[in-house]
Amino acid sequence: MNRLRVPLLLFIWIIITVVASGQTEQPKPEMGWNAVYGEVATGLLMGEASINYDRRFSDHFSARIGTGLGYMFSNGIHGSFGGLFMLNYFNNGKEPGMEIGAGLSYSLPRNDSVVTRLNPTPAISFGLRYQSDHDFFRFGLTYDFRFGFPLQLSMGKSF
Repeated sequence: MNRLRVPLLLFIWIIITVVASGQTEQPKPEMGWNAVYGEVATGLLMGEASINYDRRFSDHFSARIGTGLGYMFSNGIHGSFGGLFMLNYFNNGKEPGMEIGAGLSYSLPRNDSVVTRLNPTPAISFGLRYQSDHDFFRFGLTYDFRFGFPLQLSMGKSF
């Protein structure tokens, strides 16, 4: 029995050392504080496209400013072009998570080639957001530039 004690203790020590060394916490990727991205959203008869700049203030809040256009097919083509300002809240700043945004889009509506006055309209978005130190992705629903709740896809770079 004494001859087996040393090899058995050595085996147990190796197992404990290997298991303990594998328990180190992996660092989470940092998110960039700024993001520039393109966004498209489309439904069957309406949609929008925009270019945006997003600035994070903390792990959970950011502000977004952008410019884009919206369209709708209904008794002809109706459209709008303008700017957007939105505040966003995301539940998890270091991993993919849910995002909610609210703000205003100011757009010049076009109806059958007639440009009418500048109209502020609500802008809201809801979706999944992923942002690392280099990449930015979002998928969800959005209402901005006066048209729809079409499905939204955003892709860009963060820095």
